Amino acid sequence: MKSVIKICILLWLLFPLSVQLALCDKLAIPIGPIGIHQIGQSAIIAWKDGVELLIISPSLAVRPMPLEREAVHRELYALEIMPLPSIPEVEDADFYVFEALMKLVRIKSPIETYGIKVLERDVEVIYHKVIEAHDISILRVKDADSLLKWIIEYVEAKNLPRPPEYILKGLGEIASIYLEEGFEYFVFDLILLVEGPMSIKPLLYRFKSETIYYPLRISRLMEGYASITIFIITSERVKPETVWGAELEIAFEGLVDLSDIERADRRLAEPFKGLDKVWLTALTWRGVLRGLREDLNAQVGFSFEQIKPFLAWLSPVLASVVLIATCYIYSYRRFFKSGS
Repeated sequence: MKSVIKICILLWLLFPLSVQLALCDKLAIPIGPIGIHQIGQSAIIAWKDGVELLIISPSLAVRPMPLEREAVHRELYALEIMPLPSIPEVEDADFYVFEALMKLVRIKSPIETYGIKVLERDVEVIYHKVIEAHDISILRVKDADSLLKWIIEYVEAKNLPRPPEYILKGLGEIASIYLEEGFEYFVFDLILLVEGPMSIKPLLYRFKSETIYYPLRISRLMEGYASITIFIITSERVKPETVWGAELEIAFEGLVDLSDIERADRRLAEPFKGLDKVWLTALTWRGVLRGLREDLNAQVGFSFEQIKPFLAWLSPVLASVVLIATCYIYSYRRFFKSGS
């Protein structure tokens, strides 16, 4: 009965994704007098042997300021930023992959659930690519101040307004933290906006990572309340204690057929060739974005946390067996003593 209740709660949490795919965890810097709010966040991660595939799809609620409404035909932009532990390859993806994984979660039975140009000494543009609405630049960064200078020069070169000072200040502070932790690579994605809620074609990032990585702290600079959903595909079960540091909850975990993942997106299935089934895990979070303090750095493998329910059931059984055995031995000894 408890398993059924958990599945119902999960479907309630994830239902909005079937209506509108939400924003993955990037920092969206408004370019010009516009307001940007996160409706939510979602992502799909496939991880095996230190290689991660991350599919993300931004959805933004865009609200021009009164002065901006008067500027007819003025284009609206946002510059999205995401830190990564290594140089990624970037490809386009499709909305269908989110829908396909959502169906897998819904149909699972409770029984089964278990060319390089150097612009600054400390900022190097190592990759640039345009994919539909995305104008992507990948930077190798050594210094937070140089990163901020690059952003300002970048938007000015495109004749766009300078980002707000409070955003730049906050970005400098959080970029310094990432740099101190060894993160040198930052993805910048300039996207053309439209007023109101909007969804943008998903992107797939392929990069090396020792853990199942997903950036969360970068969104602390954005205002508002949001919900986060992360789907993780792995060959082994995700260790529960490795997701708690990011204050994420495991809403669902279960074995699914690899063929179902392949139908969603063959690239997500490629790392698991030779396997019949893989683990699909759904992590959720809800709260004020400023409350995000840690990134996701999950691991797979055996964990005592996974067998705690079994141990809780087994403990009274073992206690009863020990008690019965003790009584039996005591009675046996008394019998032989009385016989002698």
